[in-house]
Amino acid sequence: MTLRLPLIDKLIPPCHHRQMIQQQKADLTQPQRILDALGPDLFVGLMSPDGILLEANASVLLATGMKIESSFGKPFDQLECWSYSATVQERLRESIRQAAAGVPCRYDVQFLLADGSLCWIDFSLRTIRDARGIVTYLVPSAVNIDERKRTEEALRESEFRFRQLAGGIDDVFWLSEPRSLRILYISPAYERLWGQKCEDLYLSPRAWMQAIHEDDRPRILAKLERPDEVRTDEFRMIRPDGALRWIQSRVFPIRDERGRTYRVAGIARDITESKHAAEERARLESLLNQTDKLRALGTLAGGIAHDFNNILAIVNGYSSLVARDLPTDHPSQDRLATVRRAARRGTDLVRQIVTFSRPRDGSRRITGQLPPVIEDALKLIRATLPAMIEIDTRFEPALPDIDMDVSQMHQVVMNLCTNAAHAIGNTSGRITLAVDALVLPASQAAAIAPDLTAGQYVRLSARDDGCGMDPQTVRRVFEPFFTTKEPGVGTGLGLSVVYGIAKAHGGTVTVQSVLGDGATFDLYFPAASRTGVFEPVRSKAPFQECGRGEHVLYVDDDESMTELMREVLQRQNYRVTTACHARQALEIFSAHPQAFDVVVTDLSMPGMSGLELVDRLHALRPDLPIVLTSGYLREEELAAVRPGLRCALLKPDSINELGEMLQRICRSK
Repeated sequence: MTLRLPLIDKLIPPCHHRQMIQQQKADLTQPQRILDALGPDLFVGLMSPDGILLEANASVLLATGMKIESSFGKPFDQLECWSYSATVQERLRESIRQAAAGVPCRYDVQFLLADGSLCWIDFSLRTIRDARGIVTYLVPSAVNIDERKRTEEALRESEFRFRQLAGGIDDVFWLSEPRSLRILYISPAYERLWGQKCEDLYLSPRAWMQAIHEDDRPRILAKLERPDEVRTDEFRMIRPDGALRWIQSRVFPIRDERGRTYRVAGIARDITESKHAAEERARLESLLNQTDKLRALGTLAGGIAHDFNNILAIVNGYSSLVARDLPTDHPSQDRLATVRRAARRGTDLVRQIVTFSRPRDGSRRITGQLPPVIEDALKLIRATLPAMIEIDTRFEPALPDIDMDVSQMHQVVMNLCTNAAHAIGNTSGRITLAVDALVLPASQAAAIAPDLTAGQYVRLSARDDGCGMDPQTVRRVFEPFFTTKEPGVGTGLGLSVVYGIAKAHGGTVTVQSVLGDGATFDLYFPAASRTGVFEPVRSKAPFQECGRGEHVLYVDDDESMTELMREVLQRQNYRVTTACHARQALEIFSAHPQAFDVVVTDLSMPGMSGLELVDRLHALRPDLPIVLTSGYLREEELAAVRPGLRCALLKPDSINELGEMLQRICRSK
């Protein structure tokens, strides 16, 4: 390679350059070696101020495939290596004009290689001036940056894909410095989750902490002082719109080759829904546990109801017998009356336990007026409420009857009053119970409850002037085990039981309340349209003689009960044969089937149940009337109407009721 002298280039036409080059080779050997030794990645040339290429190093010629004879003396922008783009050629011409005016330039551009591919170069155009400062030559130079450009392009593509990925992920992830907490990167999900701009976090790295719930903030801030730890945290965050979200964050250090933490990375996830789901699952598990307890209580209640009611029947029966044997003015009459009242209260208690544990078990529907039932319940409730709480009743006259379970109605009144008393608290207050009748058209019924049908209803309203409820509490007030009371005060079952009983009676219950202004519960019961079918009966008949010598076979596995009933029925002028189990009764009856006018059998007995005995006796004598007694009657047992079975009596009511019932049965034969 050779370097031409400026003076020669100006005086000698381009057609004579080759001859001049040959003449100058010997004198310019050293500069040529320097130019060629600049390396394969450095392209260097020399051209006139008007853009004519005068010289170029070997790297340019080799890379582009240009020939000296076809390139030297040619306008620089017209070289083959620029022919791929007119835009590039125009830019080169502009750059040459600027450089000739003394303004150097530098930029990245591609040029065409000999193999037809494009190569990126860092191109610059500098000037050479003479002693007078006039630009005499332009020096084009370039460095091969193709690999760097490919790396940059790959990096840009990687960043583009990363941002696409980050933009589509709901989790927030970030990178920060361990000590200063300066944010190096935060994903776009931060704006969706925190409701704050990413730019604000870059400017103020602690801005995200202000959204943490004040009760959780100290715990999270303390952990920021330990950047070398891998940790998982859960905390509450309050968005600018006031919404509370649960956040789970996982933080881990990034270490250098010496094991020092130089970055901290983290991922934050919204776990609000899963948190609520876990809470709901825990609530349901608790509810299931409570339900299991109620089932166990139901099983226990059913088990003890029979035996306990036998005991109460014996207490009630013998106290009644003793009272009958004594003069009416005997001092012990009052004591015996107290014993009988206690026995009746024990009976009611057993029924309430059974009703509570199995709301439909032992159902004893009657058709009648609701106000007397409420008054009966209030006699017990008034004694349990604080003296400063008054109870008012307002009953509309001429109300229609309803089909109802008296024990369950007692429980409804008790639960409503107890709830009202808790709402009133330790201050004076008033509870008002009102009953009225109304006819609901279909639209109004549907507005009260979607499953409520049009028709006539009896409405029980319970109003208190207690603390009232907020809307959130009103929405959950009928949920099982939901309570706003302190632990140990109430179970959260009272109002849910009221709801269940109202639904079981074909009605519904609604609530209206304002915080600080009391609450009103309205229960709607359908007016009775028919009388009940096979049901337990409850008579108010006195303990009196009512038989005519009819022969009764009495069966019970409790010997004390059979002895009591033998004496009771004999005093009522019945002949009595007793059996202590079903098989003994079957043997006695089989020996003389026509000798008995009626059979009374207990339901629950070992070996053979009372219902099975009914079937066996009916097979022996189809016209035989049979009465079933038990301390615990389930709904399915009441529904199991068998031929010959006339009625069912609950103990201990059977002590007073049985004689009258036998009288009706025997007279109707």
